Amino acid sequence: MRRELEAVFETPRARANQVRSQQQRQHGWKLYSVHAPEVECIRKGKASAPYEFGVKASIVTTNGRKPGSRFVLHAQSPPGNPYDGYSLGSIIEATEKLT
Repeated sequence: MRRELEAVFETPRARANQVRSQQQRQHGWKLYSVHAPEVECIRKGKASAPYEFGVKASIVTTNGRKPGSRFVLHAQSPPGNPYDGYSLGSIIEATEKLT
């Protein structure tokens, strides 16, 4: 019974230890959310909100103007925080393949 409980709580315990051992200005990977480890710190560069926490997503929709006429053609969440200009070409290619 004890080993089963240890196995169940192994991942949450490791994440809690990671959060506890992190430093404020540490370089490299940091864990920002225990429940969603894919969350990253995204620098926005704005004075009112310089940082944002989440996952960057690329979504392509149709250009319909009537209610209910928009459709999602492509959705992707690239790893890391890539510059939009670098990933735009591959997203356009993938959308053209689908349509």
